[in-house]
Amino acid sequence: MTIALRQNKGFDAARSAVITNDGKRTMDEIRAIVGAMTAEEKRLLDNRTADAAKAERLIVGVAFLGGIPSLVGRAVAALAVSNYRRRKTRHENISGHG
Repeated sequence: MTIALRQNKGFDAARSAVITNDGKRTMDEIRAIVGAMTAEEKRLLDNRTADAAKAERLIVGVAFLGGIPSLVGRAVAALAVSNYRRRKTRHENISGHG
């Protein structure tokens, strides 16, 4: 704005605009608005980061707890197969088929 005043209305008009401090006030207002926006974005990012960490902990917990029944099932199946083989071998030894 000051440059346009200087080019269109002369040095005195440009100097008057600088003296009134309108440009500085405008820039100070812009800085305050940008500062508030930055603070709000940081707050939102912090909240989202905390939410993501909670979700991650929940997923790990669910995966861990979900894995326990799988391990138990595998152990039970392994014991059942082992028991079946043992009985089959014992039956074959008793009956003489082998």
